[in-house]
Amino acid sequence: GTVDRQVYRAALAGLRNGGSIEITPEDGETMRKVKVNVSRAAKEIGISVAYGETMDGTLLVWLKVGRAKKAA
Repeated sequence: GTVDRQVYRAALAGLRNGGSIEITPEDGETMRKVKVNVSRAAKEIGISVAYGETMDGTLLVWLKVGRAKKAA
């Protein structure tokens, strides 16, 4: 829940344009779960992020440039 995402919110709060963070899933944690938690944490602190998986099995997260698009 919200408490579980505290670590993500703290890490995302330090992101600056051009910067990124790399997240390694913990044992038993799926990449999908990490992506969901990162997306929710970003929304909770009012930022838009993008991410991609690395060849090493980590998730690279950076700030999206521009405004978030609204769903049609």
